[in-house]
Amino acid sequence: LKKIGCFDDEIHRNIANEIMYYYEKNKTISLADFISFINNSELKDIIMNIVSDSAMDELNIDIMNEYVKCVNKAMANNKIKELKLKMKTELDVDKKLKMAEKIAELKKGSVE
Repeated sequence: LKKIGCFDDEIHRNIANEIMYYYEKNKTISLADFISFINNSELKDIIMNIVSDSAMDELNIDIMNEYVKCVNKAMANNKIKELKLKMKTELDVDKKLKMAEKIAELKKGSVE
């Protein structure tokens, strides 16, 4: 629950919320049952793409934490790219410095 708020992307945040709601209700996650539980077809398609390479039917907290870590790393990398593009056109030295500091902070966080 503490990690859900870190998703910048609304779709990933919605998926995480659905997972938590389903888990709180059932105390376990059966992938087939979870996918059947999802009513939103867009979310269901995204979830199917995420797990299409996975043969697991049962997910545990360690696997979920790894998914969270991967999504966070991807979001940090996207933000870094965005900031680097902005830095190229920014004329204000102070703003460039703040962007560089944010990039360093994001890189440090994505390493952990």
